[in-house]
Amino acid sequence: MDSVKNYYKIIILLLTVAVGFLLFTTTRKCTNIGSLLMCHFRYEGIEDVKLSGINISKVKRASDLGFTDLAFITSSYLSGKMPLEFIVKIEVENPNEDEAVVDRIDWFLEMNSVVMARGFTEDALEVPGNNGKQFVPLKVVTNLMEVFSGESREALINLAFSIVGADRDPTILTFKLKPTVTINGKEISSKEYFEISNSFMYE
Repeated sequence: MDSVKNYYKIIILLLTVAVGFLLFTTTRKCTNIGSLLMCHFRYEGIEDVKLSGINISKVKRASDLGFTDLAFITSSYLSGKMPLEFIVKIEVENPNEDEAVVDRIDWFLEMNSVVMARGFTEDALEVPGNNGKQFVPLKVVTNLMEVFSGESREALINLAFSIVGADRDPTILTFKLKPTVTINGKEISSKEYFEISNSFMYE
């Protein structure tokens, strides 16, 4: 009889330990989700701006373009394509104790309410807790002649140079992000895109 009681005691003890472990694991998972949703996302600037393959990052205005560069851009315009590409730097800060893992960020970029480009990150990003920071480079590639069809060459060139000046006046561009995490093989996404400019906190 005592052996039967001891047997049941052992079973109850094992079940208690198992339930406690599951509760601990679930709490850790929920904490990770909360950490992601409380991360700070900040616009940190634009770099490596190229118009039709010409780097214009350090050119102050369109009139400063050299003859050869302007001729190349004009040739690109006449061919029906004026590709613009640049890197948008986004800082991610995690104010929580637990590490936040950003598996993917879907994003799109608007200028004057017109969607210029959209994309997503391909590499997971681990952001340490306790105000740890990481930077996400978002590569924007678009064809200005498709996005702003009917505009003149001069208008499109000026548009590209206004983006070069976005570091000083970022309000002309609107970045919208939607982060995604994967926990225990299940993908969890934020429900909506949110905007960032100079500073933004997603709650």
